[in-house]
Amino acid sequence: MAATLPVVPDPTFRGLPFRVRSAYTFRLDSMDVVIADVVRTVNEEANPRVEHLLIIGERLVGTKGKYNLGYFSRTAGAEESTQATEVLAAVQIGATRRPAIVINIEYDDGGKLGLIERANSVEWSATWKSAYTDC
Repeated sequence: MAATLPVVPDPTFRGLPFRVRSAYTFRLDSMDVVIADVVRTVNEEANPRVEHLLIIGERLVGTKGKYNLGYFSRTAGAEESTQATEVLAAVQIGATRRPAIVINIEYDDGGKLGLIERANSVEWSATWKSAYTDC
């Protein structure tokens, strides 16, 4: 899924391999959901760079093969200052039990919490971010 994202990536990372830092799966109604934190790095001593991808994919329960893209976010830049996203929890919110993923968005000197909610049967969207807190 990472290699086929619709946004043109930073040309610095073109052709470099993806590495999965973490991946989680869970079942939601009739869907299997995967959440993955994927990175690519340029290990250049004078200018180390990193690209972070947070990807959510879904497929029907019991099917094999490819997940369909539901959401992604991409950040890229200098290794020491590029934000990274960590998955904290998958929850259901309110009386309608709307699916949501709680994330921690880490910056070089602080961070935010955020929510990515399932907007409809196939799309997820970032709906909320807390105030920035620093160390």
